[in-house]
Amino acid sequence: MQRWKTTLSITLGGLALLGLLPASAAAGDLDCGDFATQEEAQENLLPGDPHRLDGDGDGVACEELPSGGSGSTGESAPSQPLPPPPPPKLEKAVARDAAEHKARKFTRRHADLDSVSLRGCGRRSRHKVTCQFAARGQSQDRKTTCSFRVAVKGEGAHVSSARLRGISCRSHVRAVLSPERAKSAMEAVARQIAGVSVPVFAVSRSGPRSFTGLAEWTEVAPTGAEERCSVELTAEKRPGGPIRTTDHNLDCQRI
Repeated sequence: MQRWKTTLSITLGGLALLGLLPASAAAGDLDCGDFATQEEAQENLLPGDPHRLDGDGDGVACEELPSGGSGSTGESAPSQPLPPPPPPKLEKAVARDAAEHKARKFTRRHADLDSVSLRGCGRRSRHKVTCQFAARGQSQDRKTTCSFRVAVKGEGAHVSSARLRGISCRSHVRAVLSPERAKSAMEAVARQIAGVSVPVFAVSRSGPRSFTGLAEWTEVAPTGAEERCSVELTAEKRPGGPIRTTDHNLDCQRI
């Protein structure tokens, strides 16, 4: 009776052990090809390794199988690729240098301009910087001023474009005549009248654009008598034109 109970216990224990193994285990020996993942093979690594799942005896079954992650079945989801980093922001110093180069080029191309100055630069976006400029020019008769901006685009230390925007120029004629220029113009006319170089004196301003003066000289008349001659002169600067000189009241008297 006791022997029958022992035999029954061994039989039931063996059946219970078979219930824990895959269906293929009940049919015979197991190998790594019977499992989908290493974790599944590890669960079936028994003491003594009867199925020879741990070939090198390091306690890890079927090391060549893929890992199933935290679950006992299924495959790990592929990781999503990280988005590329945004392009670098345009460096403001690089944009300013490009804008100044463009502004100087614009100034050299216009005969009425001879200097340009930077008013300031401001960032419009990560890849766009705009700089404001003022250009000036002055000639003998004309004064010109221009304002404009240069829009610079690019990334990091690389500039892709630099374009002029909002160009506005104004010019006005400088009509003020200096005493020196007026006197020189009047002496030229007096020399034509007298036939010799004649000094002009009593030069005075008669308006913002004109001067008057007086020239005197001595000449010999056809009769051989000496005469004292005088003439009044006016020099006027017209806007955008040359100096115009006229003579008035030419008078010669015998000495």
